[in-house]
Amino acid sequence: MDTPKLQILYWLVAPVGLLITAIVQRNHLKEFAQKWWKLLAFLFVIAGTIAAYCLGWLDWIGDLLHWFEHPVALPVWGLCLLVVACILFISVVWLVSHSLKRANTLAAQPMGRENHLPEHPRLVEANPLDYKQDNIYGALWTWSYIYQKINERSLVAFCPDKRCKNRLDVADDYDRMSNPQLYYHTIPVKLVCSRCGFFTPLDFGRHDMLDRVAREIERRINTGEYVEKLRD
Repeated sequence: MDTPKLQILYWLVAPVGLLITAIVQRNHLKEFAQKWWKLLAFLFVIAGTIAAYCLGWLDWIGDLLHWFEHPVALPVWGLCLLVVACILFISVVWLVSHSLKRANTLAAQPMGRENHLPEHPRLVEANPLDYKQDNIYGALWTWSYIYQKINERSLVAFCPDKRCKNRLDVADDYDRMSNPQLYYHTIPVKLVCSRCGFFTPLDFGRHDMLDRVAREIERRINTGEYVEKLRD
């Protein structure tokens, strides 16, 4: 590969890399990829196509187009029959696949009247995305979802007292550091209300807090416990 072509390839790839480096931090890479993967894929396809054209890798496309320009001795009625045959073939394939899919669905369903009534109707009707707050680890937590997943950055703890509802602060609980068997590698924290004095101790540190809360939310969704919370 000669130098001019290498320069072209570099100028195609470099802007995309600089754009990602400028916008995305390392800890936000997953969130950025989920949000912008379509645009990134489009940019890489365009850059790859231009680079392949400059390198001469797409010459076979021109040869293929020239091959299609060759004349074919076929009467009009033969061409019409060919088009009709293609349409019939596609229709038959679609009908067969649709019938097989419907037959497999019916075979997988149990027989009897219980087939028409779900075993747990409230669990079926409840939408997990409506589950946005709950009492977890002694505090009232609220959160939101992004791409149908729990957004850990949106997790906020509030005082569970109905007369307070103040946002809780996170404080290091050095008093419990006297037990090295439980807290050897981390400093435990507690959630403290600056308004009414409420506090609740947690058995993990700052860096684990949001992850542990998110995992508890996922567990309650997976087990169906969230349905009772939506009923309240």
